[in-house]
Amino acid sequence: MIDTSPALRNATARTYEFSYPVFNLPVNKTINVKLIATTGDNCVSETTKTIILNAIPVADFTLPDGCLPNGEAIFTSLSTFNNTESGLVYSWDFGDTENNVSNLKNPSHTFKKAQTYLITLKVTAPNGCETIIQKPFVVKGAIVNSDFIIQNSNSLCANNKVVFTDDAKLAFGEISKLEWFFDFDNQPNNNAFRLIDTSPALRGDSPRTYEFSYPVFNSPLTKTVNVKLKAISGDNCESEIIKTITLKAVPNVVFSSIPSICAEVDNYQIIEGKETSGFIGVGEFSGKGVSKSGLFTPIVAGIGTHTLTYTFIGQNGCIDSKTSSITVFETPTAFASEDKTILIGGNIILDAKASGKNVSYKWTPSTGLDRDDILQPTATPIKDIIYTLIVKSEDGCTITDEVFVKVLEYPVIPNTFTPNGDGVNDNWDIKYLESYPDITISVFDRNGNVVFKSNKYTKGWDGKNNNVDLPVGVYYYIVTAKSGTLKYNGSVVIIR
Repeated sequence: MIDTSPALRNATARTYEFSYPVFNLPVNKTINVKLIATTGDNCVSETTKTIILNAIPVADFTLPDGCLPNGEAIFTSLSTFNNTESGLVYSWDFGDTENNVSNLKNPSHTFKKAQTYLITLKVTAPNGCETIIQKPFVVKGAIVNSDFIIQNSNSLCANNKVVFTDDAKLAFGEISKLEWFFDFDNQPNNNAFRLIDTSPALRGDSPRTYEFSYPVFNSPLTKTVNVKLKAISGDNCESEIIKTITLKAVPNVVFSSIPSICAEVDNYQIIEGKETSGFIGVGEFSGKGVSKSGLFTPIVAGIGTHTLTYTFIGQNGCIDSKTSSITVFETPTAFASEDKTILIGGNIILDAKASGKNVSYKWTPSTGLDRDDILQPTATPIKDIIYTLIVKSEDGCTITDEVFVKVLEYPVIPNTFTPNGDGVNDNWDIKYLESYPDITISVFDRNGNVVFKSNKYTKGWDGKNNNVDLPVGVYYYIVTAKSGTLKYNGSVVIIR
């Protein structure tokens, strides 16, 4: 350096600066500095002094990955002096707003936000020389502490949905994506076994649950499945966790169609519900009108269609159930009539009653009946008989009832009556005479005069002739039936 106009001697002394090349080795260097001064007409003098320059430390550090576990970044010093790390003093500035400095060699710092920070390290060597280095550090995000809860972990029967609850946590920010692999070992790339949530619940909100239905199996008794949850936060900061779950085999229940049944059936054993895989356990039926053992009572269930359930509980606690319906048809009603008494050769209508859905009729035996397929046939039996009425609905439900017809050889003709208006025995009533299809009754006084005559028997004679009471005495009758083939005669006494 040459100064051609140095400071005057009576002025403030002038200083000169020079920057020597920076060096790290050796520890120091000896430098001779010469000053040549010229005055007047080239009058020259000079002086030389020796100075010692000290080396400066090498300052350097490594930056961690920008995806931070729990938001924590660890910085590693690579600084040296004279090829050694001993004796160095460190001063860190993390460019953050909280707990921003450290004097540790390899410090950690917990960041609270994803952004770029300027990291400064000042290294001081034992000789007091310092070196400062700065590096920008991009915090991409906090790495998620991936975790999930299996809600029903003690009862993972294969036919029940498995419920997973997101329990992931992170130091700051939010999770941008959760990716579930419900059978990571066997179906890692099968979309049917994957679920991606690109807008998972915020960490301050209630945890979100996820459900998955695994394929149902009956054997072996258990299967283990590895479930992986991968969580992404910030600028593609990933973490994952794998948990093993154990699925239990389940019974295989079938419940085939049950035939319809009529209400008149006493009991019906349901055999259509069963477990088919040989599972060890207990099965039972439930529903209106059915016992646990499957005995179905139609009259208890009632008319209509009923849903029955067969439930099988395996020894391992897993359950399978199926339903099937059974229809109970209404039983028709039948009343074959009160028991009847007729005279031999007579006939009578069996005044039966019935109801039901499009019913049909059948009488057995058909002996003495004009028809055996109508509700109220005319009966002309020649001896005592029991007729059975069978009523059948269009659904095939049947009911029966019986009527007894007593056949008399003679009518019961009273020999006295008292037509005095007291309501007792006022008419000459001839029992069973009405069963004849045609009849003639003639009554005569002792002189042979006709005092009563009828060609049809509907009610008994009242002891009058032309609405005038006849006197007390003996009267004579002739009763003919069936076009005169039957004839009865005798006397009857009017008593007042």
